Amino acid sequence: MMEIERSFNVAEIRQVDLGMALGDLSVKAGGGDQIGLRARLHSDDESELVTIVADGVLTVKNRSDNGWLMRNANRIDVALTIPRDAAVVVTAKTGLGDVNVEGVPGLREILTGKGDVRAVGGSSALTIKTGKGDVAVRTWRGDLHVTTGKGDVAVSDLAGGLQMITGAGDTTVERWQANGGADHEIKTGSGDVTLRQGQAQSLEVTTGRGDCTLQQVALRSLQGKTGYGDFAIEGDPLGGQWEVRTGKGDLALALSATAAARVEAATRHGNVRSELPQVKVARPGPVSQHGLRTIVVIGDEPRAEIRLETNKGDISVRAAGVPSTALAVALERQPAAMGAETLYAVRVEQPVQPMLVAEIGSDKRSALTILESLARGEINVDEAETLLRSLEDA
Repeated sequence: MMEIERSFNVAEIRQVDLGMALGDLSVKAGGGDQIGLRARLHSDDESELVTIVADGVLTVKNRSDNGWLMRNANRIDVALTIPRDAAVVVTAKTGLGDVNVEGVPGLREILTGKGDVRAVGGSSALTIKTGKGDVAVRTWRGDLHVTTGKGDVAVSDLAGGLQMITGAGDTTVERWQANGGADHEIKTGSGDVTLRQGQAQSLEVTTGRGDCTLQQVALRSLQGKTGYGDFAIEGDPLGGQWEVRTGKGDLALALSATAAARVEAATRHGNVRSELPQVKVARPGPVSQHGLRTIVVIGDEPRAEIRLETNKGDISVRAAGVPSTALAVALERQPAAMGAETLYAVRVEQPVQPMLVAEIGSDKRSALTILESLARGEINVDEAETLLRSLEDA
């Protein structure tokens, strides 16, 4: 085992390509005008480490031309220090080993076949790819693209675009604000997804198997989908459109106090519950393709459009910050033979005592309530006709 130290004039270098077959990599910001290199070789052959400066590019690699993909290489751990004010683009690659980067503004790419990745305090567009390993990114300004075959991903204090794809592993994002109107996505084959305090124009969240939790989010467009797992959302749709579907799992929606929205909830096998203050308009309608369909309208126009759909699971709607206690309304699923569709509207600006669907009085009173809701835009013409027709048939 031996250690090597070298230095390079940063004025002569615009790019650093660090690629090792086997070993941990560390890149940190420092002072001065020199790029410092410290390498620990797990052999006594100094020629195994190659450093080349050509056309403004510093290349650090194994002796083999295959660089970081070389098989049967001896382990070399490398630590670089780059002046924090240097305009240097950095890429770090290792076939097997961990990568740790701190305070480097020009970091562009991190690749590892197997190993954990940690990046802190940068300000650049960054791509991270690992076959197997955990990824942690903190206090980052710039677009972030993370791909991992297997491993957990944790991101906090991000200002920029977000693209995260993992085959298996949990994903957590905290305090994220997107810049611009680009599309953003979080996808995992198997694993839980958690987003706390996020703001963006558009977000797509997809998981094959796992629970999804979105808390304190402000999203104009949301596409959420999980094959097997619960999906919970708390936040403001900003007058846009949310659509969330799950094959098997419960859906929970908590809207911010200032949100105005039309919420359509549908479940084939489950219950729909609302804890919002006022319930109007209700009579069983015709047979629906879903076991239970419910419409909730909150606030004045313009309203966001929200659709919640699950094949098997319960759906709940409430105001954000209100604990899930006794239900203001509980609409139990109609027996399959009845195939009834239920519609109800909720308005929070004129709170009254909640009333169950079954408590609505005469048909004349129900018809008037339906027409009033149509005039307010809480239901559309087709839905009003369906409800009025059901009164005639009753």
